Amino acid sequence: MLAVMVPGEDYTTGALATQPGWSLSTARTIIHAAEDTGIVWKHRCACKGPLVWVRRDRMRCPSRQLSIPAGELQGYEQAWRSFRDICMLAHASS
Repeated sequence: MLAVMVPGEDYTTGALATQPGWSLSTARTIIHAAEDTGIVWKHRCACKGPLVWVRRDRMRCPSRQLSIPAGELQGYEQAWRSFRDICMLAHASS
């Protein structure tokens, strides 16, 4: 399927199924597997148009390899204290 797809071009599920001669069910299974790995992504070409698939130039990183910021969050404690103080003021006046 990827050999047929050109990066950046839109393909319907039916078009992807007919080029290698697959059934729609087989094509959907393969497309969804490719979507899970980030090789293709789906969108609608118009407001209520058909669902189309676009090949990406590169695969998305697995979620476990996403970078997590290290260190302290700047201003988090101060923002939390301010929020807590506002809540206590609103609670005391009730």
